[in-house]
Amino acid sequence: MRYKPKIFEKYIYKEHAKILALVLVSLSVVYTLIAFLDIVDDAIENKVPVYYAFIAALYRLPSGLKELGAIAILLSTILFMAISSKNLEPVILRSLGIKLKVFLKPLVVEAAVLSILLGINAMFIAPPLFSKYIDTVEIKIKGKKKKRRTKPVKMWIKNEGFTCYIGYFSGRKKSISNLKCFKSENGTTTIIFANKAFWTKGKWKAYRVQMWKIRGVSTFKKKWVVYLKFLPPPYEIMGRKKVLEEMNLEELVAVVKELNREGIRNTRYLQELCNRLFLSLFPIIIVILAFPLGISEPRKGQVATAFVKGIFMALLVYGIYFSFAFAGKAGIINPVIASSIPVAGLSALGQRLVNRIDT
Repeated sequence: MRYKPKIFEKYIYKEHAKILALVLVSLSVVYTLIAFLDIVDDAIENKVPVYYAFIAALYRLPSGLKELGAIAILLSTILFMAISSKNLEPVILRSLGIKLKVFLKPLVVEAAVLSILLGINAMFIAPPLFSKYIDTVEIKIKGKKKKRRTKPVKMWIKNEGFTCYIGYFSGRKKSISNLKCFKSENGTTTIIFANKAFWTKGKWKAYRVQMWKIRGVSTFKKKWVVYLKFLPPPYEIMGRKKVLEEMNLEELVAVVKELNREGIRNTRYLQELCNRLFLSLFPIIIVILAFPLGISEPRKGQVATAFVKGIFMALLVYGIYFSFAFAGKAGIINPVIASSIPVAGLSALGQRLVNRIDT
């Protein structure tokens, strides 16, 4: 049977959507302005049109929406309920014997729609636009040479005539795993395989190296340690490596699987994947938490008080979540568990607060 919202529910959908849109647009404008001011100095210094700084700020906005969306629905819910309380709507409903939970259903439905949109944005829309943000800043504004960036596993780079495959590059440890390099010059083909390589004293120090030289006759050498002078330094490889914000769902999953297969710790990438998934659920959780706080007795300055409540709640909720996320990223807790605990705990708390409203 097709669901038809009641008249009062239609009113909630409409009025809350107006406030949500206003808050979301306001937060987006503030975020874009801050991003613009952060970049515009570089544009002025490099004597390029300020227009590029504005475009870069817009490219960065979708990445900010991952958190702004939940904050917007938090503030809009508290403001909507505060305005409703000021207009005596909860008092009227109670006098008619109607439970105040009638407010909650439309709010949760709108939060669920927002969660789906934020999830799609976080997984597929924000990453490529963040890549454009980096390209605009680095190439258009700072005038650097364009480099094709790739995920940190199964990287291909060319340098000094060598074409190299890198199984995994760690910028933090300045290390390379599963290195395979090829070079053909003057009829001679050189092939070098190395299990590991570390940046030491300005050089790449490779371990368990196998070397072939093919020119009619193949010669083979096997050495424990070899210094590889043809590889670019770590900072240059870092410039070709995608940052987490640039990687879409498919790339993140591929990195997590590849690192797990190679026996390399993948907590950093797994936590990013969990963040995008679980933070997309935050609008629903936050509506359940914000709904009871927004209902209060009519009084002067109620709307301003509701706004302050929303800010403090946002700080608290995100503080709790990212504290666990940091533990997951550091490998102290499994990232999936680290993201699940605050989500489950905040959901249970919100449900408990909601159940107290009509009792």
